[in-house]
Amino acid sequence: MSPEKQQIAIAEACGWEVLLDTSGKYRMGRKQGINGGDWAPLPDYLNDLNVMHEVEKILTRRQQFEYSDLIRTLNPEKVDFNWHCPAAQRAEAFLKTINKWEE
Repeated sequence: MSPEKQQIAIAEACGWEVLLDTSGKYRMGRKQGINGGDWAPLPDYLNDLNVMHEVEKILTRRQQFEYSDLIRTLNPEKVDFNWHCPAAQRAEAFLKTINKWEE
């Protein structure tokens, strides 16, 4: 799954709408009324652990267990420290947990 598709899928899973602006950059926001709403740049889900910590909060309790297991399989050298992994691995595990990952 390309980094761009991962970014979009995570934003949409978090309830955002995503659009490509006239400058070729992806933006996220929530439409409000006929003139639209406020749009902001997509967070850097694949490189920012703080952003991924916020994303993790939308997982159900059951999904949290599955997510944790997926992180362990993506990061087997750190089995005892399964939460010590890069944001990109968290993003992949998140998308696999919510069945949005594409091979």
